[in-house]
Amino acid sequence: METAVTDYLAYLARDQGRSANTVASYRRDLKRARAFFKQQGVDDWEAVDQYMVLNLVASQRQAGRSTATINRLLSVLRQFYHYLIRHHQVQVNPMELVDNEQPSARKQPVILTEEEVHRLLTTPAAGDRLANRDYALMSLMAATGMRVSEVVNLQLADLHLDIKMVRLGNGSKRERLVPVSTAAVAALNHYLTAVRPQLAANGEQAVFVNAHGHSLSRQGIWKNLKGRVTAAGITKAVTPQTLRYSFAVHLLRNGADSRLLQEMLGYSEMRMLQPYLKMSVKELSLNYQQHQPWK
Repeated sequence: METAVTDYLAYLARDQGRSANTVASYRRDLKRARAFFKQQGVDDWEAVDQYMVLNLVASQRQAGRSTATINRLLSVLRQFYHYLIRHHQVQVNPMELVDNEQPSARKQPVILTEEEVHRLLTTPAAGDRLANRDYALMSLMAATGMRVSEVVNLQLADLHLDIKMVRLGNGSKRERLVPVSTAAVAALNHYLTAVRPQLAANGEQAVFVNAHGHSLSRQGIWKNLKGRVTAAGITKAVTPQTLRYSFAVHLLRNGADSRLLQEMLGYSEMRMLQPYLKMSVKELSLNYQQHQPWK
């Protein structure tokens, strides 16, 4: 089973041009599935049937995995079995008889208040080099709504701080320039001039680097954010996505055009913020009634 997975991942990277992050994600999901099947006494992908896959789904549900996480695992398995069928490694595709999990009611995203964001940013403002790096990183995320993957992939050439812009999605169809706040530019400039030269390995082009001088990982960002949240005394379940949504809600509440945010965040994530869009309209109406001069 392991050899088939290794060959498939190499195929994704070599022939499909999938990114390192995507390949790593596929590896984690396939490793989880393989471990479960082996626990059931199955050591050949050919021997897996739809009932075993349904048992895998049930185990993931019992482990508290979200519907989205389970469906991603099923998607990875579907693509993997298509590969196995095309390369004549299995005769039957068990995924053809397995449907996706139906999503439950959409949960409202966790949003930080502006005061909480301020606490989060000021907590790591002083200290060692890594603390200053985290301050610059979180200032950038809070000011732009960047995805954690975009932060990981951000290169020095993508920074245009002289015009307060960063380039995201370099070389992809989603390439775009995103404005950066004055405070975030100041934090970045300090990090780039006083901190990063002491951390970065020779030739490293990633903006944010770890203690070993190489690109900071997604897991590293999550871990550091969790520590800063605790230090700031914030009890909400904060993730990098929380900073992304909080950025959007704060702009909406301060009068930003929702179409601009849709361009920056994407349509699917604007749907998550629909309750806040409605709230902004209500707040606007109330403000108008209170302050319009022709009562």
